[in-house]
Amino acid sequence: MPGEFRDARVRRPFNFAFNFQVINRELFYNQHKRMVRAPRGLPNEQELALLHPLRSQVPNEVFMTA
Repeated sequence: MPGEFRDARVRRPFNFAFNFQVINRELFYNQHKRMVRAPRGLPNEQELALLHPLRSQVPNEVFMTA
């Protein structure tokens, strides 16, 4: 990944600018289904146990926002 795209603050606006519904309808004739796999809420106890060794590599928002 090019250097400027390693920063999540640079990548995040592309999520808002990309219009999946329009692109899917106009270019792909509604052949694609959008996947919803984003975690919601704070990590549970088991997830925290997995994340703890990687804490320095995981954005703080993961631990603070629901």
